[in-house]
Amino acid sequence: MYDAVYDVLDALQEFAEKTGAAVLLIGHERKGGGGTDAVMGSTAFVDFSRVVTQLLTDPKNWNRKRIWPTKVNNMGLSPGLAFRIQGDRVKWEYKPLPESYADARKAIQALEKASARAPGKIDLAVELLHALVGDTSMPVDEIMAAAAENDISPSTMKTAAKRLKLECPKGGPKRWGPIPPKKF
Repeated sequence: MYDAVYDVLDALQEFAEKTGAAVLLIGHERKGGGGTDAVMGSTAFVDFSRVVTQLLTDPKNWNRKRIWPTKVNNMGLSPGLAFRIQGDRVKWEYKPLPESYADARKAIQALEKASARAPGKIDLAVELLHALVGDTSMPVDEIMAAAAENDISPSTMKTAAKRLKLECPKGGPKRWGPIPPKKF
């Protein structure tokens, strides 16, 4: 497989040299991670690349992403940076990350072992709906404003509302609530 992948990458390099284009390949790690050795597919992807960067979600803030260069030909590695995607914009944190990619990966693996499952965005949205709505009702626009303050998208809130079986009454202003009691 290595040779076949390498041949394709060689053709991409020729294309880039002829056209002046940059080629960006995006992949992901095998489950459990492990740095450049864990890139899915063939090791040719890493071997052939001039630069490899790796991205991790911050386990303490699911909306915050951290990115590190983990291979750079002809240069030393620079520190990583963090960013958030807010709407259609990328908001960079310009202070370099204090930890290396390897240290961050180890910290995430330790957290994964410590908890069976970290809460996902929908879980956080469900918690927010319980806190805001409970056994009353609330205007949807106010709920969405609170969600935005907590970096939760409208589509995630709608999914959480469906999970809780929240409905908007017909006619009148759009409101969600109350949260129906659980049936056992």
